[in-house]
Parts: sequence; C-alpha cells; structure tokens
Amino acid sequence: MKSDIVAIIPTLGDRPELQPLVSQLSREKIDSLIICRPEIKNLHIIWNQGANTAISWGAKYIAIMNDDIKIPVGSLKSMKAAMEKQDFACIGVDPHAGFGLPTKIEIKEVKGNVGVQMTMVTTWFFLLNAKYWQDIDEDYLWWYGVGDLFEKVVNQGGRLGQATGLGIIHVGSGTARNYLWTEDAKLQDAKTWQEKHK
Repeated sequence: MKSDIVAIIPTLGDRPELQPLVSQLSREKIDSLIICRPEIKNLHIIWNQGANTAISWGAKYIAIMNDDIKIPVGSLKSMKAAMEKQDFACIGVDPHAGFGLPTKIEIKEVKGNVGVQMTMVTTWFFLLNAKYWQDIDEDYLWWYGVGDLFEKVVNQGGRLGQATGLGIIHVGSGTARNYLWTEDAKLQDAKTWQEKHK
C-alpha cells in the first residue's frame, strides 16, 4: 500500500472524469478502490464493501468520491493534515469555492440535523478518519445512507466539517441522471429515514 489514504470510487464506468481522477491519485501515491457493480442498486452496499476493504489494507483515512469530479492536486493530503491539526473526524469541501486548493485549509464545523449535514459536508467527496467508520444501514439505497454515516460519526464524538476555500469540479448527478431508479430510491430513502427517526 502506498498511502494511508484509500479513495473509494463507485462507478458504472461511463464517466469521462474517472480515468483522469484515478491517474492523478496514482501520481499522488494514493490508492484507489474502483468498484463497478452495476447489478447492485444500492450505493451503500458498495461503500460498506469499499470501506471495509480499505480498512483491511490498513487505511487510516477513507475518501468517498464520485466518479464525476475533478480535484486540485494535493487535496486529500492537505485535507488529512488539516483534519489532524484541527481535530475533525470527517470533512467535505466548499461547494461555493472556485476550483483550487487554499494555502491553508480552515475547517468550519458543521452542526445540525441530517439535512444540514448532508448539504454542508459534500456527499460527493469527503474524507473520513477510518476509526470512525461504521457500516451504513443498507436499508438506504442511494441518499440518506450518508446521513446515517454522519450521525454515527457524531454519536461517537467525532466532528464534521467543511474545508473552506477548497473547491472542486463536480458535474452533479453525472451518473444518476442516466439511471432513473435513483430518483425513486431517493424518495424511498427519505421515507425510510422518517420511519427510523420517529
């Protein structure tokens, strides 16, 4: 293993951004676990498989990444350093920042309900200290599973945050828009969340 960070990238293999992303991570000596399992219509089964594999490899940090993004060189290592210095368990990037990596990453703590967490901690690209990983409830197919994960992090005493000024390029539902089952899954996940949090 080259790095204590492992990037987990679920894919259906049809995004042009994937190959440049994986090549960049390789140049940065960060291991990638690309999982293409089109028969599994549950994103969180794939995340759980990926995270547990990464942990078995000795990963100390797990990056969950979409296959339709472009990130500045050095993003993951800079995020890791900032998390360690500022004592955060999990951080996303700044959805309002222009593409680029600031000289110094300041992390803004994210508190609030699951809607706030899933908006402020970018669900398409975030970095998690592996000691806070707990398998996501696989009753969630596509969306609220990340809220389940964030809730578990907070319940363990971990802090969630956003790396202010760190901007990436995200196509936005680059894969989901071509697979309509994901829209139904999001609606079902919202209902499941409400049922489990009465």
